[in-house]
Amino acid sequence: MALLTKRLMQFLASPLNIPEGKSGEWSVAHEVHEAGTCLDVINMRKAIMTGASPVRIQLAQRRVVHKLLHEGGVVMSDLPVEIADHMEFCGKASGNVLIGGLGLGYIATKLLQNRRVGRIEVVEKEADVIKLISPHTDCRVKIVHADLFDYLKTEPLADFDTAYFDIWTSTGEGTWDEYVVPLRRLAHRGNSRMAVSCWAEDVMVGQYGNSNGIVTGVLFRIASIDPDKLPHFRPHW
Repeated sequence: MALLTKRLMQFLASPLNIPEGKSGEWSVAHEVHEAGTCLDVINMRKAIMTGASPVRIQLAQRRVVHKLLHEGGVVMSDLPVEIADHMEFCGKASGNVLIGGLGLGYIATKLLQNRRVGRIEVVEKEADVIKLISPHTDCRVKIVHADLFDYLKTEPLADFDTAYFDIWTSTGEGTWDEYVVPLRRLAHRGNSRMAVSCWAEDVMVGQYGNSNGIVTGVLFRIASIDPDKLPHFRPHW
């Protein structure tokens, strides 16, 4: 547990510095957490679904958390519990990276610190999100205004080595069927060698399989995926 906590602590300091603002139905808000506050890194739900142990950390200093809201509801934030969800991908991504969903720009910003990553392209459907976030995103990140499903159907994907999709807020098994599986199929159709990872997929998969995160044969039959022939379709690296 100590090693896990140390690794997570390295990702705790968010690189974001986005002012509060509003564009259409979308807005960025700040939430202040004072030093000494205890926050989840791996919450109980994720622990139950994946077999991981719950983890909480105590902030060493005051922290301003960024939240992206749609009509007042939180879509994403840079709280430790969400940063931890992205940790594995940010650490293992390499080559040219395709990101589905801009959000607060956290993934793209964090990937700039990874020396193995080359070109970064982000596909975002909402123009207001782009308007809010793009002025505070590094110019090395290319942002494309498009629907991710349409993009994967029409744009060339051969130059991408790695992809990360995060365009949903629910982590139920229905989201895996509705978003994750078709997006993985589209990505593979465009580039069979591209390694694809999706936000919160371990939690979704845990609801099909057992609580230790093992993917069952039933899951792959539901998804019409053969894990032996398509190993990069596995939910985990």
